[in-house]
Amino acid sequence: MESIDITIIGGGCNGLAAGLALAKEYPGRTIAIFEKQKFLGEEQSGHNSGVKHSGIFYHPGSLKARLCVRGNELLSRFTEEHGVASKNVGKLTVAATPDDLSKLAELEERARKNAVPGFRRLTSREEIKEYEPNVDAIAALYTPSTGIVNAAEYVKKLESLVNGTQGMILKRARVTNVNAQDDGFILTVNQEGEKYQFKSNLIINAAGLFADEVGRMINPDFPYQIKPLKGEYMKFSKKAGSDIYVRELNVYPVPKDIPGMFDQWGKLKEMSGVHLTSVFE
Repeated sequence: MESIDITIIGGGCNGLAAGLALAKEYPGRTIAIFEKQKFLGEEQSGHNSGVKHSGIFYHPGSLKARLCVRGNELLSRFTEEHGVASKNVGKLTVAATPDDLSKLAELEERARKNAVPGFRRLTSREEIKEYEPNVDAIAALYTPSTGIVNAAEYVKKLESLVNGTQGMILKRARVTNVNAQDDGFILTVNQEGEKYQFKSNLIINAAGLFADEVGRMINPDFPYQIKPLKGEYMKFSKKAGSDIYVRELNVYPVPKDIPGMFDQWGKLKEMSGVHLTSVFE
């Protein structure tokens, strides 16, 4: 039976980035990335708002908080080095009513504890309008490290870089079963109707919304279940709505319930609301 040193399930941003990092770290190892879709980035990696978050929402000390702040820095460095469209446009998280001020204060404290760079509390309508004239709020938290990234370009660049290593990317290749052994794993793959098996010493689960299903293939007692969130996007231009057009900044309301939004590990519980996001054309 064929053997692969490192198997990555999922060819989105996380899977590709992991494959690239491992190929650089272990140049003598065989690495294979399995993607069930025809093209890379067809699921979460290509269907999101492309926001590079600063790290103000997550519980201080949580892994999510640490990875968000560090990942923001590393992603900025990567996109600059490899010519991927990216820009730190900044973000205003706004308090529209006095009831929002305590929540804004909590976000400011989280920004401080999470070492979010350059954040600033804006305390008046006039100060906010200096950043964005069409935003009317009584206070806001400004985070300059929030940015936007062209997700499609990012995926394509990662794919190109992985292809330049010993790593392999297999598309239309769905992992249908994983059997854990004492000395590794036996994986079953359906690639365009052809089924085959191979052995792998290590598996990285980067299957996105289906990572819990993969987790249960490996361990039937896998305790986590993904609860997906779905958003709807509307695009408008300055000509069509100059009174609500924002120049560049991302604009978010304070969450309705910060303590209930993330648990102590930074895990998302529930989120809803409307926000404005800059995008690359």
